[in-house]
Amino acid sequence: MSGSWSVDPGALVTASYDWRDRADTLEGLSRRLGSADVSGFPPSVSGAATTFRQQWGGMVDSLETTARDFESRMLDAHAAYLDSDVRSQEAFQAWLLQMGER
Repeated sequence: MSGSWSVDPGALVTASYDWRDRADTLEGLSRRLGSADVSGFPPSVSGAATTFRQQWGGMVDSLETTARDFESRMLDAHAAYLDSDVRSQEAFQAWLLQMGER
């Protein structure tokens, strides 16, 4: 890999909120799909309508799970960056204090 890159921990939190919003939207859609009434269709297509509703519901549920996973991973990454930053700061401060004692 060439070039340099950096990570903005704050952007990870913002991205996690965006993924949560998408997951919440998908959760609502899943509920609406699950309760969608197909009884108004004629018998010749009601089976297909039910299958369609079930398949779309399954895809929406899968997308919701993925969005929630992304949210969680963004927050985990944010926490890892903060933990690393804090440990680095503490080590540097300890070294500075140690240098001051000499």
